[in-house]
Parts: sequence; C-alpha cells; structure tokens
Amino acid sequence: MALALLASVSIAALPSSFADSSGLPQVGPPGRPEQQLRQAREALAGGDTARVIEITRQALRNGESGDLRNLLGKAYALSGEADRAVPELETAIRLQPDNEVFRFDLAQFLLKRHDFASAAAALEKAQKRLPGSAQIELALGVAYYGLLRYDDTIRAFLKTIDLAPNAPQPSVACMHVWENETRLSPNSPRKRN
Repeated sequence: MALALLASVSIAALPSSFADSSGLPQVGPPGRPEQQLRQAREALAGGDTARVIEITRQALRNGESGDLRNLLGKAYALSGEADRAVPELETAIRLQPDNEVFRFDLAQFLLKRHDFASAAAALEKAQKRLPGSAQIELALGVAYYGLLRYDDTIRAFLKTIDLAPNAPQPSVACMHVWENETRLSPNSPRKRN
C-alpha cells in the first residue's frame, strides 16, 4: 500500500532530493575543506559513491562538518551500506539540528527501506524542530501511511496543503488515501479542522 502512495507522490519534488546537494552553498578556495566538500558533492552527483566516501573521510580528519557527514551518509546509502548510512545521517542532524535537508535525507532513506516506524519517529522530531516545513509534513504523511495510520496520514497531508497550497503532491496523496483507505478507518476526518 505504501509503495503505491510513494509511486504516486514524489516527496523529493518539494525542496530537496536525496542525491542532490547542489542547492547548498559552495564556497572556499581550492585545497581547503570547502573544496573537498565541493568535490564530494560533484562525485555524488556523478554517482561515484566510492569517491564521495574517500573525499569525505579525508576531509573529516580536519574537523566535524554536518555537510560532510550528510554526504557520507548518502554515499553509504547509495552504495548499499545501510548500517553505516544511518549513523552518518544522524550525526549530520546532531551537528546542524535545524537543517531541513539533513532531516529529510534521513527520513527519505528510511522510507525507501520501508522502515516506516523509524521514519515517522525521525520526522516527528523534525516536525517539532521545524513546524513550518511542508517537506517534513508531506514525508510524515507517507510514513504514517506505511504504518497504516490513515487518520494521521490525512491530517499530515492536509497540513502540508496549508503550508504549501500550490504544491500538487499533498493533494494527490490525500485524494489517494481518502479514496482508497479511509473506508478502513471509520474515524477518518471528513473535513479539514
């Protein structure tokens, strides 16, 4: 069921995408940590996860960085090393707790693994920290859907619509849930509160 919803709704189509960090600032002269960050981003965009891992590990010897930890986590995720991905993505969040992209990247990774409970827990924390994020709210709706929490799913999608009224994804997702799943839950909201 959650796969059908994930297929019908592109949660990455709002502000961020798991494999794309190009919207983040890229500064610094060559030979500095900022240069290594740029190189790691370019390698990730090119799908060279081994190079990303090499660059970020080397750069992290010079000090902690949320950006580097997030890139390293994404590289591990894309190379199939889930057990190494989650700690890196979580470390990035710990280093920069208000970074919406980092929080979404962790959630999106968990959603793709169908770990809906962990995704919902991560997104609920993100929602508390970033209550105005339509991206976080939409992903939370998908996580709730995977957990068969249809009432919460619809509430999350309706809140997403309130936060981003011009984004089509929450409306499509809400209609999908409403049409296909609310019949299973007699207490589903019938109107927006």
